[in-house]
This record gives sequence, C-alpha cells and structure tokens, in this order.
Amino acid sequence: MLDTIRKCVDSFRNGFSESIFGITHTDIVLQSHKELIKVVE
Repeated sequence: MLDTIRKCVDSFRNGFSESIFGITHTDIVLQSHKELIKVVE
C-alpha cells in the first residue's frame, strides 16, 4: 500500500515539475494531480 502511495506521489511531483518547466500537460492530467493532492493530504 505504501509503495503505491509513494509511486503516486512521485508521479505527481514529476508531473508538477514538468508543468512548471513548460512541458505540456492536459487539463485531465492536472485535474488528476489536484485529486491526488486531496488523497495524499
């Protein structure tokens, strides 16, 4: 279970970093990141 959560957090961090550096993300991906933040918190 913890490994799954870590993978989700890592993928979120990677996606967030990429979006900051201007790599294109769809609204769906960004929305899933927002949902993931709620789950992690």
